[in-house]
Amino acid sequence: MEVTNRLKEASKQVRLVKQEVEDDGVSQELEDGLEALQNALEALEEDNN
Repeated sequence: MEVTNRLKEASKQVRLVKQEVEDDGVSQELEDGLEALQNALEALEEDNN
C-alpha cells in the first residue's frame, strides 16, 4: 500500500508542476511521466487484486 500511496503522491506533484510550466516540451515530458505513473499505479492495483 505504501508504494501505491507514493505513486499517487508523485502523480499529484507532477500535476502541480505541469500547471506551472510554460515550455511545451517540458509540459509534454511531464505528461509522459504522468502517464507512466498512472500505468504503474494501475498495474500495481491489478496485481493486488
